[in-house]
Formats: sequence, structure tokens, C-alpha cells
Amino acid sequence: GDSLSLGKVDIENPIAMGLNIALKAAQGRGVFVARVASEDVDGYSSVLEKAERNSNIYALAPLTDDLGVQELFKAHVSAMSTEDKKRWRRCYLGTNSPYSYPVVVKDSTTMIRPEASITQHRGTNTRVVDESGNFVDLSIRPGDLFRTSYHSIDGIESYKEYIVKEVVTNEELLLKSGPENPTTLPVGYEVHKNDSVSNIVDYVGKRSSHFANRRVVNVWTDGARYTTGSGQLALNNFYLAAEIAALRSALQPHQGLTNVQTETVASASTMYTKYTEDDLNNIAAEGTWVVTQDYESSPVYIRHQLTTNTDNGSLYYEDSVGTNLDEISYVVNDALNAYIGVRNADVAVVSEIYNKVFSLLYDRTKTVTGVDIGPQIAGYSDLTVSIDDTFKDRINVSVSLELPLPLNTIVVTLNTTATLGDVAVTQTAAVQADSTGKLLSVDGLNNS
Repeated sequence: GDSLSLGKVDIENPIAMGLNIALKAAQGRGVFVARVASEDVDGYSSVLEKAERNSNIYALAPLTDDLGVQELFKAHVSAMSTEDKKRWRRCYLGTNSPYSYPVVVKDSTTMIRPEASITQHRGTNTRVVDESGNFVDLSIRPGDLFRTSYHSIDGIESYKEYIVKEVVTNEELLLKSGPENPTTLPVGYEVHKNDSVSNIVDYVGKRSSHFANRRVVNVWTDGARYTTGSGQLALNNFYLAAEIAALRSALQPHQGLTNVQTETVASASTMYTKYTEDDLNNIAAEGTWVVTQDYESSPVYIRHQLTTNTDNGSLYYEDSVGTNLDEISYVVNDALNAYIGVRNADVAVVSEIYNKVFSLLYDRTKTVTGVDIGPQIAGYSDLTVSIDDTFKDRINVSVSLELPLPLNTIVVTLNTTATLGDVAVTQTAAVQADSTGKLLSVDGLNNS
């Protein structure tokens, strides 16, 4: 589509801005765009119903961070990527860092808040006890926000807010300061997370692990800015997801995106001023596609091309492995569809199909001129094509593929000697390691 026909390309017009970003990242390939009648699950459901019939769609990126809509896209790509549908798809979602967010709230059915007593601790009214609480399990931390004394005036709800000082048990926490008067009667309350690094890491990480699907990518960065004529403005992460989805479709299917620079984000300074490497490791470990920056004016890049399924090995969590397999699946499916209904299930067609599949796979074991990343398939074996023993109008094709993994780590060891005058002195390293292989002591000079 033409972004100009959708209005001004501006942060206030997400559909035009998102399309413009995607078109630049798509490197000349087409991009589909659709309006929604409403910014909710119903609005997006209508669009996805139409998308089901379009076999040319692959990477989807909804321009929203609404969890309900994102779950809808997860369900869509999972339903389309089956042996029956054969329209393998992926979705790229954006999650923003929260300012504060609720963890203990009123019941969505009864609309009743949990209740707790607030009594004295060391002479002040700061002891909160909820016999049904789970403060520890919910990772409530010092600095989080305890809200109570809710009341409504003319439909506007207000409350009083206090800061958590300490979490004692699942049922008890202490406040830095509390209500003026203690209450032995339970009162309604909520607990909200504050905008700390630990809470953001928890929030985004749980969002990723919630999806837990190799076809779903959760893109996150903090403090992203993009450049306009009037300066730099804050950028929603769903725009970044749109860029990555388009880039994914433009590149070779087996090309990894780790370390690839993004074009949309001009700076993300809080990624190096606010978060440590351990913070980023923790958030990535939950299956988060982190976009980061190392220092001022340095490139903004993809830290690791992770899907949200991190529990089943690299074949599941490396995005390029999945896109590679999808491309192979599409090619084989398209080639074999030509036989359906126009050929008989006999020995001749079995032999022809075997040769066709063999040729398609063999071609992908060869390095293509101009493609430096190498071949799509490292090898394949056990290719079998046969008429089904029970359903004689069915031909079964089976093959074992070995797909390449992206290069993520290079380990360099520099062994050093020193020369004194005419005499060469060699440092001999005496190495002791524990059971995990961790280096304990070294007598010598070794950079690794």
C-alpha cells in the first residue's frame, strides 16, 4: 500500500507510520496493510479473518501492545501453521516498558478487591496482613505501591497510596508509612509495581514467557527515540516490531538477525544507562527479542534473534531456523500441489515426486552466488516417497533435514611468549578448573 493514501506519516497516525517503516525495511518487497474498525480484539479479528485467505502473507506485526490482540495473533499464526492449512506464519509483537502496573487488583468477575488489615508495627500503622495474600509469590518488592481507602465521587475513583518498605511473608508486608488510623477490620486494597529495573525485567520477561511459541517474537527496547524534523520523539515498540517483521521477509530465510542494526531507532540511551548486562541476560532468557545500544552514538542493534520459545533448544529459539524451515516447506508444498488431482497415485508418480523433492533439497545444500551466509540446508537423509498402505490415493513423503544454526559465539585464545634479548622465554600456563570448566587459576599470560 501507499502510506500517503493513509494520511500523514506521523506518530499520531500509526497505520501510515507503521507502513512507512515497514516499506523501508522490506527493501523493495511488497507490504500488506489493513485498517481495523476498532482498536480491540473484535477489530483485529475481522482483519485476520481476511488474512486467512491470503497465501502471500507471512510475517505479521499488529500496531498495538494490547495483550488480548497479541494473543489473538499468536492463535492465528499457530492455527495457520499446520499440516492441514499449510500457510506457515510468524508474528512480531512489541512490548513497552511499563511505568507502573497492577499485580494485586479486584476480581474481574465480582469486581471486589482483596482485603487486608492495617495495624501498628513499631508504633506506626504500617503492618499489612492479608491471610490469603501471596506477596512473595508475586515478587512484590520494596518501593512497590500499596493502594487503599478507595472511594468514588461522581464516578471518579480515588485512593490513598503508600510505599512498600519490606515483604515479610506471602501474607504480610510493611509500609514506609501508612494510614493515620489503624483498622482491625479488613479494607480493600491493590498493589501496583513501580517503575524499577527489576519490575520492568519481570514484566517484559513474563510477557515473553506467556507466549512461549517459536512463531511469536516479543520485541523490547527501553527509551527508544526516532528522529524527526523537530527533534527526537519517543517510539512505541510495535513500530520496531513492524520494521523487524518486514526485514525478516526481505532477507534470506536462513539469515540470522542477531547484531543487525535497526534503522528506525536513532537512540536508546536507557539501555546502557539503566540496565546491566545481567538485566538484559535475564530478560532475554525469558524469550525476549532485545534491541539495545552499548554507548552514546553507537549503533542500535538486535542483541539476539530470539523467539519466545526458549525451552526446546536452538531449533526453536533461533528465529532464522524457523523461517528457513518455513521457506523449505512452502517450496516443497507448492511443487507437490501441482500433482494433486491431475496425476494418479502409481509407481511412475512416486518416482517423479522423489526426484522433484530430492532436487529441491539438493539445490538448497549448495551455496548461492552472492549469498555469503552459506546454504539453506547442511544436509538431508532418509528421503522416502511411497503410496500409503491404507489410503491408496495418498502418497507419503518423509525426509530428515539438518538445518544450519547462526553463528552466535567466537572464542579466541591468545597464547603469548616474550623475548628477552636473544633468549625466548615462554610462559607456561598451569590451569586448574572446577567441574563446570570455570578457570580457577592461571600461571602465565592468556587472554581468552
